[in-house]
Amino acid sequence: MEDNQIRNLRHRLQRLVFRRVRSIVVPDEAIGSTVTTFWHTPAEQTEFKETELDRLTEEQWQKNVEQRHTQFYGFTTRSILRDNDSWDKSIFFEKKGFSDFLDPVTLTLDGIESDLTVSPKPGDLLCGEVSNGAYSKWFICSEQLYRAWTLIMYHTHSSFRNAEKKKSGTRSFWMSGNRLMTRNYEKWLLASKDHGVEPSRKEKQDRYWHQRTESISRLWIHVYCAIVLLARYRELPSADNVPRVKGGATKTSTPVWDLPDGFVEAFLAAY
Repeated sequence: MEDNQIRNLRHRLQRLVFRRVRSIVVPDEAIGSTVTTFWHTPAEQTEFKETELDRLTEEQWQKNVEQRHTQFYGFTTRSILRDNDSWDKSIFFEKKGFSDFLDPVTLTLDGIESDLTVSPKPGDLLCGEVSNGAYSKWFICSEQLYRAWTLIMYHTHSSFRNAEKKKSGTRSFWMSGNRLMTRNYEKWLLASKDHGVEPSRKEKQDRYWHQRTESISRLWIHVYCAIVLLARYRELPSADNVPRVKGGATKTSTPVWDLPDGFVEAFLAAY
């Protein structure tokens, strides 16, 4: 990317504010609020009875459960995570500001409000646009988007220290593991298939983690890798620089980028 393109990208990203969820408030059912709980496994999504929730472990609650409320609101912590955040108090959010789709090219928020919106949990990372102390649009954010945003917006940052210590170099550090790559479960399945291994049902269940984060993180593996490669390292994604996963492609197979069709061309044209 050229200097002016990177400036345009940073200007667009500047409006995204990150905070951790402190609390969620769900109105009483008497005033029309309802909740639906879903149990997710690698093979299916089923509605979960409220009477069955008490038997779940904390790990199962985090890995497999998704709740959707017709009404809710909440507050973030007061901790400011990045210096584009100028609000020194908790930030308010509510269901009607939920925006399910983050466009991978324009990085703008869109989405149609649903009667059943995925509800965040305390500790979740939120990202969105803030006005007068409240999120006007928001979504549950992946750690990968948070890292990609930081890598693009900052030349140096305290969160880069571990990467800077690596002998392999910072670029190699960010392009490996789950630091920028998403869809971890699907990556693992592809790596297993590449090695001619069919995981057992138990292995799949143990490995599976249901994602409640932004659409990009649920649909593609390499979008944030590609954006960081373009904007920070000024490299075009090619067959020679596909991010590698431990246990991934074999010597006889060719790794490929998992991106939306025509992504690189559209992304460069947008800025």
